[in-house]
Amino acid sequence: MTLLESTTLRTPVVAHKVGGVSEAMAGEYGGLLIGEHTAEAYAKGTLILLKETAITQRILAKGFERIKERYAACKNAERVNTLYHNATARIER
Repeated sequence: MTLLESTTLRTPVVAHKVGGVSEAMAGEYGGLLIGEHTAEAYAKGTLILLKETAITQRILAKGFERIKERYAACKNAERVNTLYHNATARIER
């Protein structure tokens, strides 16, 4: 959840490439994924985001758009509504 919140606030993230983190940030959406879980790897990722402003701005823009498309309240409401209707349709059969 913190990754999504950071992306919404347009704050870049450097995160370990694992589990749901990889899914949420795949394709440089909102930050950089690092393969090594070491201080040096996190520092390198952080320096890239600080020095390469064009890359950082692109990553943040992509991340923000992805949040709007996938996780906006209206999108979540649509998904819940669809799940509800599908579940009640099965019960009625």
